[in-house]
Amino acid sequence: YKDYSADLFSVFIWHNINMTKANGYAGYMTPFVWMFIKSYEKLRTALLSNVKIDSLIQLEYSAFEEATVPINTFVLKNTKNDETGTYLRLSDFKGGMMIQGEKVREAIVNPGVKYLYRTNQTNFGKIPGSPIAYWASRPLLQAFKDGRPLGDLVEAANGMTTGNNNQFLRLWFEVVINNCVFNAQNREEAKESQKKWFPYNKGGAYRKWYGNYDYVVNWKDDGYDIKTMQRSDGKVHSIPRSQKYYFREAITWSLITSGGFSIRYREPGSIHDVSGMSAFSDNHDQLIRVMALLNSPVGEHCFKMLNPTINLQVGNVTVFPVLHSTIEAPTWDSLIQNSVNLTRQDWNSEESRWGFRMFPILIHIAEHNPLTIWLILLFTCLIRITSSPPSQTMAT
Repeated sequence: YKDYSADLFSVFIWHNINMTKANGYAGYMTPFVWMFIKSYEKLRTALLSNVKIDSLIQLEYSAFEEATVPINTFVLKNTKNDETGTYLRLSDFKGGMMIQGEKVREAIVNPGVKYLYRTNQTNFGKIPGSPIAYWASRPLLQAFKDGRPLGDLVEAANGMTTGNNNQFLRLWFEVVINNCVFNAQNREEAKESQKKWFPYNKGGAYRKWYGNYDYVVNWKDDGYDIKTMQRSDGKVHSIPRSQKYYFREAITWSLITSGGFSIRYREPGSIHDVSGMSAFSDNHDQLIRVMALLNSPVGEHCFKMLNPTINLQVGNVTVFPVLHSTIEAPTWDSLIQNSVNLTRQDWNSEESRWGFRMFPILIHIAEHNPLTIWLILLFTCLIRITSSPPSQTMAT
């Protein structure tokens, strides 16, 4: 069995089905991560080649009131002759197990409901990694066949693990600004600057096109402190992965995608974290067109199929199918750049951003002379200084 996987879950599934007589059935209720993540790819391949997934029900995350867990229930048939199974996708129906049960009974009475799927399990092998993506449409399956994997167009890579974020990371306004470099172009330039703090891409909240410039990292002397830091056990726990990509322009997404998938343009000058996964290319136009494709509803739909868990890995992104027509359309470029520019202006409109220059309202003042702007800023500061805190106002 070692050829399939090494974890106890896979061993249990495989051992159990092997004990089932020919054309017999075995039922399970398990976490549904085995359907998608890479560590169970060998198990999926073995099952799809040797047995039939007769039926499968993917439950909603909060189906059990006691816990929010990704659960499915499925029945395997010990046969190779019939490959078409029945699948119910109940992830959109919230309200506990009572609602889930009602939807199952409804599908039994009316097989025409939209959340019931019948598909040949050989289709799963057409998708890299063989995820159990039973709702994939024929055009999407064809796209995987005809398109190029995204990994052929951009270089995607995991980032650095500092080993101790509390020691090496700061919000950018917590450090001396004169000891920061925000636009280093490469590691050599960063080292020669003799500065300590550099922008750090740590992922962050859901945000498309641009943003999440919050952190800086201690990368003085090419990260000497990080590379040599030892824990109490005497071992170095930092992992400065993918150093050849440091400070390059990129498109980046957050590892945790509980708020939905979003991808952003990252200007040159940053080091990326393991949670700020990034893709790189020497072709700027191709890079931003890929970003636009992944930010589209098609991208969201495809990623929910490749990995519907809240952790979207580099491997899930690199197998995304790209048709040539989607990245050979220069008419997109002005629209994409406009989206980046607008979200950049929005991000830098707050005083807590290092790109902040002035309040957006000042941009629309007809008299753009320095004295007018200086007076408005002065009065704004005076109002803040002299105003009473809410607690004192309420007390009086």
